[in-house]
Amino acid sequence: TLRKYKISKDSDENVQLLRKKLESESYFIDFGYITKSNQDINKVANWQSNADNFRNGSVTLSKTTEQFFLERKITIQDKYLFKITDSITNISKSSQEVKHYGLINRGFSLDSESFLILHEGPISVIDNELQEVTFKKLTKEDFNYKSVNGWTGFSDKYWLSAIIPNKSKSYNYNMYHYLKNDLDNRFQTELSSNWYEIAQNQTTEFEYLIFAGPKEL
Repeated sequence: TLRKYKISKDSDENVQLLRKKLESESYFIDFGYITKSNQDINKVANWQSNADNFRNGSVTLSKTTEQFFLERKITIQDKYLFKITDSITNISKSSQEVKHYGLINRGFSLDSESFLILHEGPISVIDNELQEVTFKKLTKEDFNYKSVNGWTGFSDKYWLSAIIPNKSKSYNYNMYHYLKNDLDNRFQTELSSNWYEIAQNQTTEFEYLIFAGPKEL
C-alpha cells in the first residue's frame, strides 16, 4: 500500500500496487529455488519469521527442508526499495545443484485499451538496452534474454515494479503470458540464475533490490 498516494483526488483510499498471490486481481513478487529434479523448494515447508514487523528495518525468514536450510533477509531501503538477501545451505550428505529465480506476476484486462504515450506493460533493461513489450504483444509471443547487467518489471502510467539483481551473476530473463482457469489473463516477467553446485555444508547467496512505487522524476 502506498500511503502517500490516493486512487483519485477526491478519494481517501490509498493506492495498493501489489496484492497477495491468492487475492483476486493479484499482483505479486516472489523468489525461490529450483532443483535439478525440478522441485520448487519455495513450495516445501513453511517460512518462520524472527519478527512480525519492520520496526528494526529488516525481517529474516528461515525454513529447513530435507536437503537445505534457507534464509531470506528483507531490508527496507529508501524510496520504495527493498533489499532481498537469499541464502541456501546444503545440509544433505551429497552435493546439490540449484538455480534461483525471481518473478513478478500480475493480471491485466486486454479490454482496457490505453491511449497513453507512456509504456504500459512488461519492461526490462538488458545490457543497458531498454526492452518494452505491450501486454497485447506478449499474448502472441514470449521474450527471452540473458544478461549480467539488467533488471525486469512492469510499467504503468504512474507506477513501476521491478526486480534488480546483483550484477555479480548472470541471469536469464523471460516474459510470457498464460491463462488462469481459461479466463484470467496472467502476465509474468522473471529472471533465473545459472545452475549452481552446492557442496555439503556450503552456502550460496543471492542478492536483489525490489522497487514497487511511483514513477518520480
